[in-house]
Amino acid sequence: MTEEQRTNDLIDMFLTPGWQHFIEEFSDVAASLDTLGGISSTKSLYRAKGKLDVLSLLLTYEDVVRLDETDI
Repeated sequence: MTEEQRTNDLIDMFLTPGWQHFIEEFSDVAASLDTLGGISSTKSLYRAKGKLDVLSLLLTYEDVVRLDETDI
């Protein structure tokens, strides 16, 4: 599979209702984690930061692929 085909396949996936549901659900999860109220220790702080980092990666994946698309 070429890089161009891979990118096209990903863009097709981004257009599906399933991808939109995925983004909506994980956006809600990210919003619920983006608070300091429930953090009671340094360990909890680092755990929440790690979760937010992963969610950020997932939620910006489409943007990254679309930026890469212009390089092909």
